[in-house]
Amino acid sequence: MIDAWKEALWPSLEDWEPQELAEMRLANLDEIEEIHSTDWSTESELALEEAKRIAQEEEERRKTAESKASNLLLAAAALAPIFTSLESTVWDGKMGTAPKWISLPILAISVLYLCWGALWSLRALTAGNYVRVYQADLVGIWKNRRGIRRQLVSKTLSSTRLNQDTINKKISSVKMAHAFLFRAIVAFGMLILVQAFFEMWSVVSPHPSEVTRSTSPNKE
Repeated sequence: MIDAWKEALWPSLEDWEPQELAEMRLANLDEIEEIHSTDWSTESELALEEAKRIAQEEEERRKTAESKASNLLLAAAALAPIFTSLESTVWDGKMGTAPKWISLPILAISVLYLCWGALWSLRALTAGNYVRVYQADLVGIWKNRRGIRRQLVSKTLSSTRLNQDTINKKISSVKMAHAFLFRAIVAFGMLILVQAFFEMWSVVSPHPSEVTRSTSPNKE
């Protein structure tokens, strides 16, 4: 229950244990080695088409993640001046009748969520180390002159596999940015509701002077 509340208030990525990370690295190396050791000469044309398809799909995942991160960063930039203006308004007591000890903590939490959402968006947009099949690779393959398609399949699949971890990190960062910005908007909405509640309460509740006047004895 406590962990659920912590996750609801402040989401976080699950940390991998050192042993789990070591096992994942070994599994990745084994997968890369299996790609290089596989004989792709059988139906090499089909294998090359599939390798290109997989590489294209991974590239689309990367572009989609970076596009979403850019949109979330723009949303955070648009909300920042609103929160800044709201902070000065609440601090000066120009907004509603809600006490500062209620309004300011909610506003502070909203700003924290906004900042963390922007940081996660920037992390998703950070350039990563990508492996590509470049000119030097093609020159080496063509100089070998044996199993050109087979070598192209192996190079394309291995480079795509090496890029998957970086792309997965980008997607995880986008999810975290979305989670924090969503909470920032929810906290902002709560602040508006609190202000509206106290404003309505001040309207419907009798003024202290009126209560005093109504309870004072009539003078004859």
